[in-house]
Amino acid sequence: MTTSRLDDGTPDEEATAPAPESAPRTRHWRLAGLLVVPYLLLSLSWALSNPPAAAPDETLHIVKALGNGDFQFGEAGPPVPDEPTLENRNNSTIRIYDVPSRLVPKRGMTCFAYYTDITADCQPNALPKDVGDVEVPTEVGAYPPFTYVPIGIAAHLGSTPAQAFILGRIAVALMSAGLLLVGTAHLIKWLGRGAILGTVAAMTPVAVFITGSLNPSGIEITSAVAVASIVTAAVLRPESVQVPATHWTLLGVGVVLALSRQLGALVLAALLILMLVTLGWSRVRHLLVTRSPSFIVASLGLIAAGALTGWYELTFDHPAGTGTVLAPGAVEPFLASAYPLIDSSIGLFGWLDTPAPRPVVGLWVAMWVVLLGGALLLGRRREIWTLLAAFVGVWLLAFSVYASGYYPLGVNGQGRHLLPALTFVLIFAGAVFAERLTRVSVVAARRMFGVVAVLVGASQAVSIYWNGRRYAVGRGGDVWYFPDALWEPKLGWAPWLILAALSAVLLAVVIFRSRPRAGTHVGAS
Repeated sequence: MTTSRLDDGTPDEEATAPAPESAPRTRHWRLAGLLVVPYLLLSLSWALSNPPAAAPDETLHIVKALGNGDFQFGEAGPPVPDEPTLENRNNSTIRIYDVPSRLVPKRGMTCFAYYTDITADCQPNALPKDVGDVEVPTEVGAYPPFTYVPIGIAAHLGSTPAQAFILGRIAVALMSAGLLLVGTAHLIKWLGRGAILGTVAAMTPVAVFITGSLNPSGIEITSAVAVASIVTAAVLRPESVQVPATHWTLLGVGVVLALSRQLGALVLAALLILMLVTLGWSRVRHLLVTRSPSFIVASLGLIAAGALTGWYELTFDHPAGTGTVLAPGAVEPFLASAYPLIDSSIGLFGWLDTPAPRPVVGLWVAMWVVLLGGALLLGRRREIWTLLAAFVGVWLLAFSVYASGYYPLGVNGQGRHLLPALTFVLIFAGAVFAERLTRVSVVAARRMFGVVAVLVGASQAVSIYWNGRRYAVGRGGDVWYFPDALWEPKLGWAPWLILAALSAVLLAVVIFRSRPRAGTHVGAS
């Protein structure tokens, strides 16, 4: 057992958890890689089996990515009235980019959106003949451009819009996998492999779907997972904050989260505040007094990234018809939309028109309830208060976004926007519950991991298969849709669905093998 000391020489009583078992320095990276590989393969299954433009606003995101990939800020659209209508809001966030005409999404590419009995066979088949650049507006122009740059660079390598979509999706999948790898490795290093329980709960089918779509939300979600993993380790193992590697890791993933979207910067700030409050001033003062170079550089880097996103927001993002975060009239409709928000963060694909089978969502909700309830039941007082504070904070943040952005327009938020804020709650609850349950009963903990392995693996595979049915034969078509498929991805359905099934099995095996052994504890890997 290690004993950490503060700057006044007194023992740090909250940092006396058992040290990790003796193991090669790279073991946590290997274990994290075993978990991330199936997630990457699932992301690629989504990316390669989904029709072009079959993710939320993907036709708008690809235009912005192509423009930002050429390092353009774009030109603002024409001024609009500051009235709370959806048309005014969308028009107020337009920016116009010069993009290659051969890569511009063609008219009719979203012919199936919201029409769930229409298959992807309705998309135009003609190859683009245009050359040169053309000015194209996009209603997501006000989003920060930073994470769009690598996506756009990849998309520029395509020769057709369909190829640009695929290449941009692959770029998102690779970046998301890298972020997930870094965060998971840090979590395993400090809390042991059993702590991945919360990570797999946070990586819902929707989260994996988004990491295989041309949309920065996948990068935002996985960078939030990585930051939440670091904060979870810091709360449960405070001595991890004193290690320079933690500072550099937090700098890397935190900068990505801050630059991903405006909400990402808010989530980062909330997580950092939670970490500092939980750790206490004495530990932070210790790092400042000792003038830790890594801590100072990481702090300045994160502040700079947040400031950069704030500058972009104030300079370029002026949405019309916004409201106040304290709108009292928004409370009732927000509460009414709470469960649909959770639902859409687990199993709602396409243009929010393709729900997963109800058992997938129901079982996933049950898993969340068990993790949160188990952590609250078995956790120490400090862990319980941390979890409750984070849970309340998530819903306060969700309400403020809803009240200021969605309520004035009379529309609901999207679950993928909730996931970055929710990641810490799930990862922290999973780490606490796995460790405490193991202390109570190793047999019960092992059985729980077995159930989670089957649930998670099956849910991910079923979601991809179900999504494919919607585009092959429509939502009303046969469940076994291969003989009658009106649309197929490149190489047909078989390769990508087999890849998805094998990836899901591998994921289940990794989760199952992460179950605790007799005598294990937090920190055992």
